[in-house]
Amino acid sequence: MTETTRRCLTNRFPFGIVYTLKDGTIVIVAVMHLNREPDYWKKRF
Repeated sequence: MTETTRRCLTNRFPFGIVYTLKDGTIVIVAVMHLNREPDYWKKRF
C-alpha cells in the first residue's frame, strides 16, 4: 500500500475495503475477501 492508501474492515462480514483519497474524492481500489488471497489487489496500483 502507498501512504495515501487506507483500509477499512467490516465488523459483520469478512471483507475489507481498500481506498485512496485523490483530489478530495474517495477512490475504491478493491473490496477484498479477508479469507482468500489477501494480496491480490496490490497489482491494481
